[in-house]
Amino acid sequence: MEQYVNMKIRVKKPQMMIVALMLVGLIASDGVAARDADRPVVWTTSIITDLKDIATPDPAELRDGIPPIRITAARNAVVSGQAVVSSPDPVQGLQARIGRFSANGAALNLPDGAVRIHYPARTIPGMDYEMDRPDVLVDEPTGTERVQPVWVTVEVPADAPAGTYTATMLIEADGLSRPAEVPVELVVHDWLMPDPQQWRTMVSLVQSPHSVAWHYGVEMWSDRHMELLKPSLSMMGALGNNVLYVDVIVPSFFSPQHGVIVFREQGDRLVPDFTYFDRFIDAYAERVGRPRRVILGIWDLHLVRDPKLTVTVKKQDGTLENRQVPMYGEAGSAEMWRPVLDGVRQRVLQRGWDERAILVGVAGDARPSGETVAFFQEIAPFARWSIFTHGRGERIWPDDEGKIMLSTGWPATIHENAMSAGLREYPYNAGWERGNRAGRVRDGLQHGWVDDWYAPMTLYAGRGILRDQSPLVSFRLFANSQAFNRSQGFTRQGIDKWPVVNPHREDDQPRRMVHGVRGWGNLYREKVRAMAVPGPDGALPTARFEMMRQGLQDTEVRIYLERLLVDDRTRNILGEEFEAEVKALVLAEVIGRDANRSRPFAWTAGPDWPQRLDRLYALAAEAAAKVGPEPSEGGEPERNR
Repeated sequence: MEQYVNMKIRVKKPQMMIVALMLVGLIASDGVAARDADRPVVWTTSIITDLKDIATPDPAELRDGIPPIRITAARNAVVSGQAVVSSPDPVQGLQARIGRFSANGAALNLPDGAVRIHYPARTIPGMDYEMDRPDVLVDEPTGTERVQPVWVTVEVPADAPAGTYTATMLIEADGLSRPAEVPVELVVHDWLMPDPQQWRTMVSLVQSPHSVAWHYGVEMWSDRHMELLKPSLSMMGALGNNVLYVDVIVPSFFSPQHGVIVFREQGDRLVPDFTYFDRFIDAYAERVGRPRRVILGIWDLHLVRDPKLTVTVKKQDGTLENRQVPMYGEAGSAEMWRPVLDGVRQRVLQRGWDERAILVGVAGDARPSGETVAFFQEIAPFARWSIFTHGRGERIWPDDEGKIMLSTGWPATIHENAMSAGLREYPYNAGWERGNRAGRVRDGLQHGWVDDWYAPMTLYAGRGILRDQSPLVSFRLFANSQAFNRSQGFTRQGIDKWPVVNPHREDDQPRRMVHGVRGWGNLYREKVRAMAVPGPDGALPTARFEMMRQGLQDTEVRIYLERLLVDDRTRNILGEEFEAEVKALVLAEVIGRDANRSRPFAWTAGPDWPQRLDRLYALAAEAAAKVGPEPSEGGEPERNR
C-alpha cells in the first residue's frame, strides 16, 4: 500500500522546489566506497524513517555492503520495508525487482501479487497538488526525486510457516555500474494476525462521496461514481473501519451538498427514497464489511441556534433540491421520519447486521433537547445516539438496563429524556485529556479494548497530534496510542477529503476542503484529511496509510498479550517473567509527550524500535504456543464507563 510521509499540501508550481542534498557517492553494487559526488547511493533505513530531511549515510557504514532490509511479520499480516536511492540530481532509470523468499533452501509460497514494489512520489498527474516529500506509492518511479524510497510490501499468507526468509532486491539506476544487491529479511512469527474486520481496535474513518464526485467531475451516485468510490472503501476495509456515516440532513458536520437518504413527493407527503443509500451500503458491505456503528446524520449542532431542518428532495425529473421541512416533534414529522428509521433498520437486518449498530446523531457540545430525544425514542426505540463533544461538565450514568445515558439540552443537564449513547467521540488525544498523562498506565497495561462490539464505545480523535504532514512514525504509533485506557480506538481521520472545488458554490475557492458548518471544519481541526490521494481511477494509498495499517496490526499484537495478562488462567500459565517483559514492552512504546497544540506531538520510537517490535511479535508467538490464539472471555477488566 502507499505512504504519506510528512506531508504539507500546497498548490503545484511549474518548477518543483526540492532541497538539494550534498551526497557522498557509493558504488552500491559491491558495497565499495567511492568519493564521487556524481554517483547515486543505495542504502537502507527503517520503514518509519522520515526521508524529508535525512542525510546520506557515511560510506564507511556501507563498506561491507548494504545492510539488509529487515521486516517483522505475523502470519496473515501486511508488512513493508524500504531501501533508498540518493543522487545529486533526480534519480533516473530506476528499476527494482525482488527474487523469491526462501529459508534453508525452501521457498516461501506466496501467491501472485503478494510482493509489491512501490516508489513513493510527491505528486502524480491529476493530483493538482504536491507533498513536501515522497508519499504516493506508485508502481513506476516519477524520475523527479533526489532521494527516492523504494518500498517492498509483503502480504504474508495465513498458513506461512514461521521462520526467517531471505531474498535479494536488485536496484538499477543511471550512474550505478551494476545493479545494487539489497538483502531483504522477512521474519515471520508464528502468530496469526486476525483479519481487519476482526481487529479489536475501534476505527472510525470518514469517507467523502462528494470529494470523489467533485474531483473527477462525475454525477453523484452514477455508475462511474460508484466505481470511483470502491478504492476508497477498500482502503477503509484494509484499516478495519467500523463506523459508517450516512448523511441525511443538510448542512451537517460532514458538509454534504445532498443527503444519501433523500425524499420524494407522494401526494402531499414526503417519503424516503433509499436508492442512493442502498447503492452506498452495498458497496460498503462488499469492500469494508459489517460496521459496528451506522450513524445517521439527522441532527446537527446548528439546529440548537437555528432550528431549520433541511433535507434533499428528488423531483420527478430526477434532479435534487434541498427543502426545509418541519422540525422534529412538529405536525407531520413523525409520519415523515418513522419510515426513514424503519427503512434503515430493515436494510440493516436484511444484511445480517445488528440493529444495535444504528445511531442517530451527531450531537455535540450543544445537545438536542429532551423533546427531540423523546421524539426519536418514540419512533425508533432501537436507535441510540452518537455524540462528538469536549465533554466538559458532562453527566454520564448507567440506567437500570446498563445503557450509558448522557445529559441533554443546552447547557447540558440531566433530563428525564436523557440520551442513550452508543458512541462517544472526543477531540482529545487518549491519555492526555483532563490531566490523564500518558505515563499513567493502569496495571502497566493500556487496556484500550472491550469484548463487546455493541457496548457503548469511546473514541478519541487525537487533536493536534496527527495531521497530514505528521512524520511516518506518528502514523505507525497512532493506533497504539489511541487504544488506550478509556478509549477503544480512534475517530475522525479522513480517507479522501481532498482539496476540491465545490461546483455548487459560486464563491468557492480552488483547492479548499469540503466545507463544514459553524467553524468546526469537516472532520475537526488539526486532523488528517486524506490518507489516500486521487489517482486516475479513484483513490491511491500512501505511505501514511500503510503505516496506519501496520500500526493497527502492532496494536492487535499488544492487545492480544494484554488480554492474556488480565485472565487469571493464562497469566498463571505464562508466568511472572513473561508478564514483566510484556509490560516493559508496552510501556516502552513511547506516546508523544509534547503537548504543544501548535504542531504535531513529537513522537519518537527510539533507535531500538525494530528490535522491540520483533520481540513483541515473538512473545505473541510464544504465548500462542502455550495458551492458544485467543484468551478466554473471562477475567477482563471493567468496561470503560
